This record gives sequence, C-alpha cells and structure tokens, in this order.
Amino acid sequence: MPRLDLRPDLAAARRPVMVLVGEHDPLIPYRVAAETVDSLPAGTGELHVVPGASHPAIWDAPDATHALIRTFTEGS
Repeated sequence: MPRLDLRPDLAAARRPVMVLVGEHDPLIPYRVAAETVDSLPAGTGELHVVPGASHPAIWDAPDATHALIRTFTEGS
C-alpha cells in the first residue's frame, strides 16, 4: 500500500467528500488524511478526526463516528 496513491484521481470529485481518520490511526496518519483533503477540489473535502480511535474508528468509538457521519450526510 505504500505505493498506492489515488490523489491525482481525487480532482474529479464533484460531490462533498468526508475523510474520516482515527486520532491514533497507524495506517492512515493525520498528515496523509490532510493531503487527501488537499487533493480534492476546493470546497469539496472535509477532514474529521475521531478522538481516541485507531484505524477501525467505527469499532473504537462508534457513537462519535456515527455522529460525525450523520452530521456530514445531513449537511450534504
């Protein structure tokens, strides 16, 4: 996976995109998540960090993860 880089394709996004990362995610660090958002067209990307969560944020912090997703989808 270190060579997998989908950022060039992100410029084609036309809908809002939520990038969700756990605060302690060892697989997708905050820096990578932020670069992903920066690769999206202006105004389409939102970065959200789930406090206290690792990579499987939905398992580590289900209530916080669901709340972030719910807020994003209701606003989109």
